[in-house]
Parts: sequence; structure tokens; C-alpha cells
Amino acid sequence: MNAYKKYYIIAGTSILAGLIGALILFFETLKQSIGYVNIMLTLNMFLIVIPSFYYIFLHRSAVNIFAPCVYPLAAFSILYVIPSIILRHKLYDNRLPLDIQTIGILTYLCGAMLYYQFFYKRNNLPSRVISVVPLSYAKQNRTVMMFFFITGLVLLAVYGWISGITMSFFEKIDLSDLRRSTEIGKGFIKEPAVFFVTFSFVWFFGVSLSKNKGHALKYFGLLSLVALIVFITTANNTAVFYLIFFSYGLYNKYFNISFAKMSIFGFFIVFLIGAVSTVRMGQVIIFGNVIKHLFFIHHEVYDMSYMPIVKLIQLGILKFQYGVEYLQNAAIIIPRFLWKEKPVGFDYFLKDLLNLGFSGGGVPATPFGSLYLNFNIIGVIVGGIIMGFLYSSLYEIYLEERDIFAALVALYSLPAVMNPSLFLSYLVLLCFFIIVMLSINKILAVIGTH
Repeated sequence: MNAYKKYYIIAGTSILAGLIGALILFFETLKQSIGYVNIMLTLNMFLIVIPSFYYIFLHRSAVNIFAPCVYPLAAFSILYVIPSIILRHKLYDNRLPLDIQTIGILTYLCGAMLYYQFFYKRNNLPSRVISVVPLSYAKQNRTVMMFFFITGLVLLAVYGWISGITMSFFEKIDLSDLRRSTEIGKGFIKEPAVFFVTFSFVWFFGVSLSKNKGHALKYFGLLSLVALIVFITTANNTAVFYLIFFSYGLYNKYFNISFAKMSIFGFFIVFLIGAVSTVRMGQVIIFGNVIKHLFFIHHEVYDMSYMPIVKLIQLGILKFQYGVEYLQNAAIIIPRFLWKEKPVGFDYFLKDLLNLGFSGGGVPATPFGSLYLNFNIIGVIVGGIIMGFLYSSLYEIYLEERDIFAALVALYSLPAVMNPSLFLSYLVLLCFFIIVMLSINKILAVIGTH
């Protein structure tokens, strides 16, 4: 029995035992709201800790941060479990948000187990061999990727200038104040620019891994420079985070990283997010400010967005969207001068609906909140299963695919799967990128034949 099956059988058995125990306790405390909430919070922690523990135990010398039981469960902890424990007193009166997140985490794990139990077939080819074949295509790939990288840098410079973000960066003002005014009407410039720069840079980093490990380490210096350029032109800490995260993920694909080293990287990423948010708010980077922007942001999202959205739906004030959120976000690539009535991002709509007056961008519904907002509780159940199944299948493609481009597409898709509200917009942007890349490749091939 291979490690994957052994791991999922143990994890599945543990989850089942935990559910049986939780059901017994649930029926005993059915009339006690406080007891119910505490039991469900305990079950949430159980669903997060047990699968993660078994994965790390079985792969302690070669932990992959994007594994189905590492990154997704860490995200669920930050988005749901930790805030719900802190705000448990608010869940005593309305337990539906807690039920939704519990069902979502449970169905995600069921989807992952479904994939590994019935659909996963291990590839016997060595996945840690880097391949960009054929050679002629690799040369064209380098040309195309350099074209995208330079084009992305130019678009970032244009966006930073016309938005005023770059000029305001050194004035120590709250850059969040510029977010909404700059994104409306200019998002079709920013989104492709960020994607072009980050995707092509990580691809070049992956190619450098084919030479030797030391050569690849030189790219980490360039990584800091590219991350700085992205930040001072967009003030988007998420883009900076993913640039570093994907570079690490591609390195993690080809070289074993112990749990201890992964933990150090995790703490570095966590601190970086807080530091970048502090700078964007025009504050000095001190430990107190970093901790504030790091830990309280997700607490506020849970308190001011996720729970109120569920409550508004219960009251009938907010109707189920049936996919409108996803279509509205996917329209970001269409320039506003071509569609003057184009709606703003759905997160801005939610921000206005909830009467949130803070500066900056909109508010997310969170992954399971988005599924509930669009398709009711059945959306959380089916969406959670699809999320776990699709994430696990893409993870294995990323892990076993020998071609860097294909592996990178799968890697970039993993966080998108975890964010249903932006998944369709990501697919639109990815398809546009691939169509342009293939078109340029075709042109180069025709020129080469002549």
C-alpha cells in the first residue's frame, strides 16, 4: 500500500470517528447553543489538524507546501477556524456561518479523498527531471516569455503612472485610498500586467533550475526586485505574495524541503504579508503594526463580511446570486471604454451593501461564503467536493508534469480553485495568455521555416 492510500485511509477513518463522536455529543447538547458551537469548533480543529498531521508525518523530509492537506487547510484555518474561535460568542445566536464552514471543510476533504481513492494513478516517470522539449520550442518559449515579461513591465509602469500609485508610494500616504479610484477603468491594464510579469518570471526561474540549484538561487535576488516593482506600481500585496509563493512552489517541486525549512518560509511569508500591508497603509514597519495588519485582517473579514452576508441572506435582504458574482468578476478583462456600463468587481458591491466605509478595495465573501451566496447550502456541499477533487488533481499534475509551462499552469490554478469568486476570471485571463502565446509561437515558427 503506497503512502498516499495509507495516509488517506488513516485520515478518512479519523475524520469518520470524529464525526461519529461529534454527532453523539451534538444530540446530547442539542438544546444548548453554547455546547453546540463549542462542539462544532472542536470538530473544525479536528478536521484541520488530523489530515495535516498525517501528511507531515508521512512526508516530514519532503513536505510540499501546496499539498492538499497543507496550503488549503492552512487557508481554512486563517479564514474560518481561528476567527470563529475568537468570535464564538457571536455564533451563539446564529450558528449558520459555523455550519457552512464546517460543511465546506468536510466536503473539501471528501473531494480530495474521492480523487485519491478512485481516480489517482501514480506516474512512474521521474517528475523531478526538468524538461522543455523540443529544443526549438524551448527557444521560442524563451522569446515569448521575454516578450510577456517586458510587456508586463511596461504595462505596470503605465498603470503606476496614470493611477498615481507610484508617485504616492514615497509620500507615506495610505495607498489603499487609491485602490478603488484606480482599479475602476484601469483594471484591464493592471490584471494582465501582473499576470504577465509574475508568470513569465516564475517560468524563467523554473528554467534556471535545469542548470543547477546554485544558479536558481541567484533568481531570488531578482525576485526581490520584481516584487518591489509590482508593489510600487499596483500597491497589491496579494500579487507580491503569489510571486514569492509560486517561485517557492516551483523550487519545492524539484527539490526536497523539510518541514522545518517549510515552516521558516511560512513564517517569512506571514511576516511579509503583514509588513507589506503596513507599508501600504502609510505606516512604519514595526512589529506591532505588522502583527495588527496580519492577524486582524482575516478576523475583520469574518466579522464584517462573511457573517453579515449569511445573515442578510437569512433575512431575505440579499438574494442568492446563482453565478452572477462569478460572471461579474470575469468581466474585468473587458476595457470599460468598450463597455461603459460594466459593473465593478462584486467585492465592491458587497462592501457598499454592508455599508463598510474603510478605504481601499472591496470585501470578499470568502470561499465557502461565496458558494453559499450563489447556490445556497447545496452549493457549499457540491462546491466543496469539486474544490477538493479539482485541487488534488491539479496538484498531482503540478507535481508530476515534466514540462515547466504545464506544471506552472497547474500551480497557478491551485489558489484559483480555492477562490470560487475569482476562478472564472482567472480562467479567462489564462486562456487569453495561452492564446496570445500560441499565436506568437506560430508566428515565430513560420518565420523560422523561411
